Amino acid sequence: MHSEIIRSITTNSNQFLTVNLNDSKLKTLISEHNIWGLLSNTDLETKKKHKSTLIKNLLFTSELKKLTQTLAKVNVNTIAPLKGLSLLQSVYTNWNERRMSDIDIYIPEKNKTLTENTLIQAGYTPSDEIKWEANQHKTSFIINRLGEDICIELHYRLYNHSSYQPKLTQHKNKTYTLSAEDELLYLCYHLAEQHNFIKLFWLKDISKFQKKFKDEINYKQLVEKSKKLNIFRSLNICLFLTHKYFNTPLEPAKNNIITRFINWDYLCYPRKNQIKYLLIKFYLKERRSIWYLIHWLKTYQPKTLLKLFKK
Repeated sequence: MHSEIIRSITTNSNQFLTVNLNDSKLKTLISEHNIWGLLSNTDLETKKKHKSTLIKNLLFTSELKKLTQTLAKVNVNTIAPLKGLSLLQSVYTNWNERRMSDIDIYIPEKNKTLTENTLIQAGYTPSDEIKWEANQHKTSFIINRLGEDICIELHYRLYNHSSYQPKLTQHKNKTYTLSAEDELLYLCYHLAEQHNFIKLFWLKDISKFQKKFKDEINYKQLVEKSKKLNIFRSLNICLFLTHKYFNTPLEPAKNNIITRFINWDYLCYPRKNQIKYLLIKFYLKERRSIWYLIHWLKTYQPKTLLKLFKK
């Protein structure tokens, strides 16, 4: 029952829904999948969630502007927002709808050292995250604004396993974005390979992006690029899921046995069956699965692994 209510909330494209928030299990699912912004409830709790989302989005947008201005002083101008900040500008008209937890930015790898030195001098503090082979392509910084710690992830490559540097699109206001194809590929890779479909709002992002940019995406080139970057499985399954549940225009290149395992029940409760969770996780990593497992086990001690898996 709960999964079907969550499905109605998430996949309804015409209007927001009002649901019974006296159901604690339903509220937990809504929070886990970060979809409070899709509710039309008028109770105080929902209103507070919407207001909190709007304030945080405004704060993050303001921080992006400050960071851009700081880096422009040292001629680092090619900066492209990723995920939430990018989507707020392109597909979300209601900023209460889509909540962010951090700021993600792509900066060409050639500017890595200059960018990091400049941010440290400007008062940004490097985070204390554990560094290992799978996150060497990015660094994180923290800045406190108005009593709120803001985490900023700088991505010098989009994919940890590839040196690919996307060509950015410059707009009239001198801002930069990824191309529609690169952005869709990255969104699919992030949801599938990096996070194993643990949040439904990321799948919602992908569905809205496809519908908005369907005329700008060359499907043949999209598939070819995904194969070159070894992320075809991530793209294909995301297209399958969004086409099936959100009626998006792009269909998967092919159906395979794994799509039978990733149904709505899995999307709603991805960690309910831990064996299935791990099998999907390593399937999506394609030829990198063994490499990933070795370095993952080498980096994290058993106690840390257990703590991470329980999150």
